Amino acid sequence: MADYIKFTHAAVGQIQIPARGRVYYRDQKDPSLGLVVSSTGKKSFYLHVTENRQTRRITLGKYPQLSVALARDLAKTKFAQVIQGIDPIAEKRRAVAMKTTLRNVLDDYIKNKDLKPITINDYRIEISQSFSDWRNKPLAEITPDMIRRRYIERGKSSKAPADLGRRVLSALFNYAKHRYKTPDGKSCFPDNPVRIISDLKIGFSIPRRKRVIGKDQMSSWWKAVNHQSEHDRNYLAFLAFTGCRLTESKNLDWQDVNVKRGIFALVEPKNRESDVVLPLPDTVLRMIRPYTATTGPVFPCGDVPWLIKKVRLESGVEFSAHDLRRTFITTGNSLDISVYTVKALANHKISTSDVTAGYDIPDMERLRIASQKIEAALLRQVGCFSENVVHINR
Repeated sequence: MADYIKFTHAAVGQIQIPARGRVYYRDQKDPSLGLVVSSTGKKSFYLHVTENRQTRRITLGKYPQLSVALARDLAKTKFAQVIQGIDPIAEKRRAVAMKTTLRNVLDDYIKNKDLKPITINDYRIEISQSFSDWRNKPLAEITPDMIRRRYIERGKSSKAPADLGRRVLSALFNYAKHRYKTPDGKSCFPDNPVRIISDLKIGFSIPRRKRVIGKDQMSSWWKAVNHQSEHDRNYLAFLAFTGCRLTESKNLDWQDVNVKRGIFALVEPKNRESDVVLPLPDTVLRMIRPYTATTGPVFPCGDVPWLIKKVRLESGVEFSAHDLRRTFITTGNSLDISVYTVKALANHKISTSDVTAGYDIPDMERLRIASQKIEAALLRQVGCFSENVVHINR
């Protein structure tokens, strides 16, 4: 129960701070105006309203920043809104949400979602590259037409990055839809303006890349690779003979490599399952053995795009880091190795709908034998015959 007193500056100022908890007071002049005093010393005015036999307290502001006179005026205004069916709390939340910028939503998304560091970095880079001039713009001001024009403009130079930007922005709007709501559960951002791309059917068709390094190109490619510094050569060899992803290979640390056992571990891999342990091909093992350390990057190469560009120019072979991955997987499949074994070597996630895959768990021995077969096939393509391949006993 609240005590009724006549609210004046002097009366409110003289109210004692409770030893614990909170004490509520109501104004004798205007019972809808209340004051709550907490044991922390804070005094706050509130509006006391009853709707459908339910009592609500709507915070108006703190005393003495909000005077008694201003509190009475504010209480009258808020009470009139309630009578008209306007929820002051909902309006306040909506007003705050309308000022939320794209940068705010991105930071909130990263903070509350379970994302890997590499994913966080990718999101920040994509927003920076595609929507740098929108980062400080309120989300409510980003319209479907703005998104349509930006998508088309970005697509003129490169369709794939434009489509990636669209997906990232759409994810942020979907997050905002469920994150920013009024007390009655209504979303402050009920519509995703990025849907304009699919509604108008103007999305770019991005064909899946199928490029691999052909068997007749491997020799020229390998010669160019061997013209690079040892660290750069070792890195490209690792990509080619393991089919590892670019991002995972760049993050490979010496503490995740066991040279004696000939294995390496991918920590927190892309498919979000537990750490993956894979065999280390003998070709790569012989290359990196002289540089074995306790910690630090296994491949301290610098500018990877520039390295790939150099090898392209010297070999005359157009390729990307992911082309090496496709070449590895294609070679494995051509040798009639079990598709599940190849998937395991490539650290591809098995679909949950594939019941058989759930019963086929390749062990390290099977993975190593398959890795050696792929390694031998690739060495034959680059001009090193299989009889020259010596597998190290462990």
